[in-house]
Amino acid sequence: MDRLPPETILQVMGEFDLTDLKNMRLVNKQLAATATPLLFAVLSFYGPHHVEPLASNDRTFPKRAVELGKLHEAIPEILSVASVCKKLIFSPAIYREGFWDDYRTYLQDLLEEPVREDEFEYSPGSDEDEPDYESLYEAAYNKRLARPEEERPRILAAEEEWEVKREEEKASEDKNAAALQQMLGRMSRLEEIEILPWEFAGFGDLSFQSLIQRSFEVDIMRNDISTTVDLLHILASSLRASGRHVEKLRIHQCIPELLQNSPGMQHAFTGLRHLRLDMHQVDSLLEDSSAPQALPSLLKFAQPTLERLELVSGGKWPQLPSTGVHSLNRILADEETGSPLSFPSLQSFHLGSMLVSTPSLIGFIAAQPKVSTLEFSYVYLATTGMGWTSLATQLPEVVTSWTVSGAVGDGPIAGFRPPLGYNWCTEWRPDQNPLPAETGWKGEQVEPLRTRFQRIETT
Repeated sequence: MDRLPPETILQVMGEFDLTDLKNMRLVNKQLAATATPLLFAVLSFYGPHHVEPLASNDRTFPKRAVELGKLHEAIPEILSVASVCKKLIFSPAIYREGFWDDYRTYLQDLLEEPVREDEFEYSPGSDEDEPDYESLYEAAYNKRLARPEEERPRILAAEEEWEVKREEEKASEDKNAAALQQMLGRMSRLEEIEILPWEFAGFGDLSFQSLIQRSFEVDIMRNDISTTVDLLHILASSLRASGRHVEKLRIHQCIPELLQNSPGMQHAFTGLRHLRLDMHQVDSLLEDSSAPQALPSLLKFAQPTLERLELVSGGKWPQLPSTGVHSLNRILADEETGSPLSFPSLQSFHLGSMLVSTPSLIGFIAAQPKVSTLEFSYVYLATTGMGWTSLATQLPEVVTSWTVSGAVGDGPIAGFRPPLGYNWCTEWRPDQNPLPAETGWKGEQVEPLRTRFQRIETT
């Protein structure tokens, strides 16, 4: 292998898995020099016992389990390879205020939810072909009913340990800032940052009692707390202190109105080419919302360079807001003039899981001089008389293709009662109800519930 050209060696080793790359580093200095940038192209910090799903394209790269309070102790371990890192995944354990009070509320709320079949406990030797569903349901519900009192001692113990961790976080703020500045300063190849929440299925002696009962189920109860936004603010300050910029930023479980217009955040947005916000709460985007937003001001720092913008409600799963019409003007319009922000380099725009005002969507797209591709997933157009046909006819000439996927809505049904919900919208199936030819667009179903539209060529 030593006799092969360097570019061939790089191509071959690019197909190796994590174990093979580790072994290749031990062969000789030449192969180690090739394997190291591949092995540590992605550096990941995850909280202990982090559960799936992890970040995109993350399974083959090394991961370091760490709490935010001990981050300054973990960073020196990776400084020797920081210079080859292209992507940083940041999801350390962060012990937010009020978690266990929210967990107690969650246990009470479960009593109002229907029991799932995966909670049924079949006794040994029982006939699972003809089960007594009534008895199984009652037993599962009684188990839920007993949980608050049964788990109370373990919750109190977990809460006590949790508070100790919170004090460690506060005490280590300055040390963490210095360590992050040092690490980012060495990351000369860094292009991308992805920030995720720490998700866990138990803490201390307390294990959540279902595969789907994770900390995520507790965290999404709150509309005023986002640990990923907190982590972003921490990283943004260190990016500024180190003079480092990135081209791509993705924030999971983001609450837009919690973003701060600080010098660090302005620095973090400067030079961005790709921004994705996975938002689990979008009430501040409602047409009648008056919640202050820093995002329009922050986006101005990315205005000259941004090429792809993604705004997705729910993120992990499609999560349509229950009611209300959302306006892109709340976050994508100039605060002083009210006009849609224009991004001179924007080529691609993705909107997901939203009941959106059609004029605000068309207005934003029309303001982009170079946008060529659009993607709409689980989007319900919410303006009467302005459905997908209306949008298609008003798309600017620079748009060459657009895609709809998942369930999409084609405007409110007649006689709906406000506030509008997705169940008050007409569902559009482009495979069954294609766009009129006069719109200038023709759709092709590329996979179930996914249709790509191209312009009809004129002769």
